[in-house]
Amino acid sequence: MALLGGYVRVSSKGDRDPDRWLTVPQQREAIERWCRDHGHRLVDVRQDIYVSGASADRPNLEQLVEQIEAGNLAGIAVAKLDRFSRWLPHGVNTLRQTEVRMRSDGRILTTHTGSLPRTPDLGAMIDARERGAEVDSTAFRRVAEAAVDRVVVKQLEAGIDVGSDGEQPRASYCTYAADRMRGFGGESHRAPLSDFVDYPEFAAHYAKRFMSDDAMARQPAAIGDVVYEDLAGVDEELDIFKSVLERQQKQFADAFMTASSPGVMVLMMRNQHYPTEGDYIAALAPEIAKEYQRIVERDLILQVDCPDLPAERITNYVDVPFNEYLGIVERNIGELNRSLEGIPPERVRMHCCWGNYAGPHTRDPALRDLMSRLYEANVGTLVLPFGNPRHEHEIDVFREFPLPDDMAVVVGVIDVTTNWVEHPKLIAKRLVTAAEAIGDPTRVIAGTDCGFGTFWDYALVADEVVWLKLKALREGADLASEQLWR
Repeated sequence: MALLGGYVRVSSKGDRDPDRWLTVPQQREAIERWCRDHGHRLVDVRQDIYVSGASADRPNLEQLVEQIEAGNLAGIAVAKLDRFSRWLPHGVNTLRQTEVRMRSDGRILTTHTGSLPRTPDLGAMIDARERGAEVDSTAFRRVAEAAVDRVVVKQLEAGIDVGSDGEQPRASYCTYAADRMRGFGGESHRAPLSDFVDYPEFAAHYAKRFMSDDAMARQPAAIGDVVYEDLAGVDEELDIFKSVLERQQKQFADAFMTASSPGVMVLMMRNQHYPTEGDYIAALAPEIAKEYQRIVERDLILQVDCPDLPAERITNYVDVPFNEYLGIVERNIGELNRSLEGIPPERVRMHCCWGNYAGPHTRDPALRDLMSRLYEANVGTLVLPFGNPRHEHEIDVFREFPLPDDMAVVVGVIDVTTNWVEHPKLIAKRLVTAAEAIGDPTRVIAGTDCGFGTFWDYALVADEVVWLKLKALREGADLASEQLWR
């Protein structure tokens, strides 16, 4: 049990906040309920009334911070993270003093990796758009918002603490940016996965069972200067997600939105314009940064998807010397950091994986060869896959490469390529093992290996099974919490 203070803030008169549901009584009730449910003792609640989240003058918050510094409190509970600050960079100095981060404390938090299955009607609309057909924008938004509402409700019902919009309006996790930026067109011709080259029988089997219309092969290329001029696309997705969240009686502890990294855009949408690949990624970095800033400005955690870091070795850089491949990893992380300038690392998580498919994976680079480089990313949380038979053992890499003090890990304990539903006891075992390897259970968050719907027409797990898996994730996290904090 921890001794906690509670903090309540509203920024407008009439006891109402622009978030509409966050009245003073509602915030207090949410804080009291959370402390009661998680076995913590709430000893003091302070309120700053009619104070903007952008204001640094928060005397009651400062008093709680002083109590933490004096050792009288272990932390501060809020109804929602933006009660600290409407845009967290404004409050980052206070947050750093109190070490407020999205961490597990007394209970392992749960999340996932972003994409979730689309509904058939939304999938049909996205498919039509991808084939160049006209789709009524008003009708698309209505269907997309209904799909986001559906996945938000289902995540909350399953017990997810840190949820997303499931990437519902997007055609894919990585190439959606081509619809929002200028400079993309034509068709990419990227190298096949090494598993498909090494094992042709497997490639034929996989294509027959899972590839609906080689959607992943039909991606655009960079054919001109890449420029992010119009943010209407990301604004619409943000507006949909925020409006859906505001309608929910129950709320996530925090929410996130995914975005492509410069590196994965280079991997998936090949260069047909710039003199070199280095020139291409250098041009992408400051442009995609505009989307990153927008997501953080709307009070969401930014998740940058970086499967390129491991996957370049099994696609475009299969046969080059290993050190040359590692140089590409370092280049991509450097450009990612340039994209993240000005964004607090604690509001960014970075997802890496070896490809979202059930294959041999015999050429996957070892995680230990990448760890020191991953630690160079200016992010607060790593999202890594340990719920699969090829990489589960690599959780022990944290014993050799200790996690930096300012980082947490979303530990993938759910395989998103199989319809087996992991038993909660297996999930708990994996999480306890992770906590022991990392050495601090508060920096372990339970998650999935990758997304459940990385492309609109590519889902390896049936919709109903997705929610069973996420429910099992919550149950397993609760079992692990009992062991770790008993």
